[in-house]
Amino acid sequence: MRQLNLQAFLAANFEGRIRLMNRAHGARLWSHQLALMWTHVLDNLPAEGQRDSPGRSRLLRELMALAPHSEAAEQAYQVWIGDNDRSSSLVPPPIVHLIVSCNKHEYKSKASTRYSELSPYLKPIFILVGDESVTDAAFDAGILTVSASDHYEGLIGKVLEGLIAVRRKFGRVGVLKIDDDACFIAPPRHDQIVQLIAATQYAGVVIGDNNFDRCWHVGKCASFSDEPYRRRYRGSWAAGPLYYLGPEAVELLVREYLFYPGEFDGEIFEDKAIADILGYHGLKPTSRDLSSIFGIAGPFEGSFGDQPSALGPLKMR
Repeated sequence: MRQLNLQAFLAANFEGRIRLMNRAHGARLWSHQLALMWTHVLDNLPAEGQRDSPGRSRLLRELMALAPHSEAAEQAYQVWIGDNDRSSSLVPPPIVHLIVSCNKHEYKSKASTRYSELSPYLKPIFILVGDESVTDAAFDAGILTVSASDHYEGLIGKVLEGLIAVRRKFGRVGVLKIDDDACFIAPPRHDQIVQLIAATQYAGVVIGDNNFDRCWHVGKCASFSDEPYRRRYRGSWAAGPLYYLGPEAVELLVREYLFYPGEFDGEIFEDKAIADILGYHGLKPTSRDLSSIFGIAGPFEGSFGDQPSALGPLKMR
């Protein structure tokens, strides 16, 4: 191998690292060859480059995306996800509860109220927010901050980064996704939660068909166009305000996002995107009234593309 400036390599972005590696070899390397080079760099990082260091974490994630079907990528996943480092004496909770919100005061305030109402009954529970300036996910006093956009159109990335953070911290667990517009109505029924966990991997109020609204995002996005949604609707999904993902579903989504992040590029509808990936792997949503099980009000008016009331005639000038 020719000389590689390790400091410059670590300081570059993903694209820049590929260029530096190609230059060091005097050739355009294929992705599976680059994956082997990434492994070599990881093996030769200084001793302080542990699993949770930002630089090492970033390289491991890049390695998974470079050659998703390779043994090197699978090994990187096993190292980065940390199952071998997790104490066998720690019993993971059956469900981690995520109230998905953002750092805008009006929304964070609502999420904090939901947290106060639900935390005596549902544990562990976190408010999930995004911050593109952070390098890795952080759990802090009931807040889970992940490296993702905090805008409306960044919701899918925020949720997936949240699933990754939960998977790394707690192991193979289920996740209940809760919108910050939710309302606490009654203590959860733990006997029914046990039944839910045993019966399904993906559940909620099942919605969606070919005629589903294509303009739900209009006026909500900071960077996306207000044009209609242009992707196919590939089947029904569990509606976004409240849905359950079992450990198998979480694992599928985490692996898909780490190995094939481009599958989610340009997605606006987070709940629909979740179902598309799970459906690809043969996991369909199960219809369950999660509101009565967890004591969280839903569905929410207007959240499911409800048909508008009959429209009267429009006069043209």
